[in-house]
Amino acid sequence: MRGLARTRCVGAVLLLASIAAACGGGGGSSTPSASSSEPVEPESADAVLATPSTFPEEIDDEELTQADDVVAVPDEAEIDEAVFPRSVEHAFGVTEVPARPERIVALAGAADMDALLALGVVPTAAASYYPINPTERTFAPWNQEYVGEIDTFISASGEFSLESLAALEPDLVVGQPGSVGDDFEQYNAIAPTIIHAYPTDWREPIRIFGEALGLEERAAEAIAEIEAEIAVIAERVPDPAPSIAMVSPFGGQITVYNENLGAGPALVLSEIGIGIVGPDGPISLEQLGTLEEADWIIVFDFTLGDVEGFVSSTLFQLLPAAQDGNVVVLSPEQSFSWVIETSRSIPATLDGILTQIGL
Repeated sequence: MRGLARTRCVGAVLLLASIAAACGGGGGSSTPSASSSEPVEPESADAVLATPSTFPEEIDDEELTQADDVVAVPDEAEIDEAVFPRSVEHAFGVTEVPARPERIVALAGAADMDALLALGVVPTAAASYYPINPTERTFAPWNQEYVGEIDTFISASGEFSLESLAALEPDLVVGQPGSVGDDFEQYNAIAPTIIHAYPTDWREPIRIFGEALGLEERAAEAIAEIEAEIAVIAERVPDPAPSIAMVSPFGGQITVYNENLGAGPALVLSEIGIGIVGPDGPISLEQLGTLEEADWIIVFDFTLGDVEGFVSSTLFQLLPAAQDGNVVVLSPEQSFSWVIETSRSIPATLDGILTQIGL
């Protein structure tokens, strides 16, 4: 195997922020039952392994972006009024939650919604997710059962505002830094607002929201069960493990995703032993040589760049992974789903990606 590179990516923030808003998350398989104590072998997605080719074709969608059947939303949480008020430290300071919240608004969509669902808490409203159409009011593939049950809003289009937030009459607002921008104090004036950092580990919002709602024990259980499922999937990773680069063309630049940017599954892939290759991004086409240590290259297509022209370019084709035919091009639907790193997206995403690289 070629050498392992785990360089950190500190660029491409604007692109990821726009994609995170578009997907309704940051960062995105379903949550395990709180009553389950044994790790369960996850059912493998009906994925079609891309035939290695120097000119790869998009792989079939099938079940790749769907939640794993072995995990489910736990029973509705019983939030004890007696534990309030509560003070919660988060990315923007300390917020007091004076009483048991009845109406929770998830500003970052799947990133918040999935963490709440892991606790057995269904939000009142959440930012919508869209794979292609930015005006479509829907949720991520693994949250389709909540379409029509939870109010949706489109945060990326400018439709959502402080006024529309106030109209929802929330008593708790949760989100990521990009959700509130410089207006945190105004959001916090409407309702207690808690912000979890982005990029971040999928565990962080579960822990923070658990603390805010007095559900610390349930948060610990949910995290442990998701980790158990990830551990089962990790058994498929050989030693030595392959390394991958995850990239997306965007205008005249190429965004490179790695652990530091929390780009989709980068952090959790690294945790299960897959080497993540990629320099500080974004990079130019002329800098593609910095990806030469990757055994595999996964190309995300967010419909923001010429993917076909990118993978067929001479410089891309000179990369060892391309020479070996180890390139996977994701469809736009897969790309939007797999860029989200949440408790409800991770197991299905990991299963799909490992399948694509032959594991």
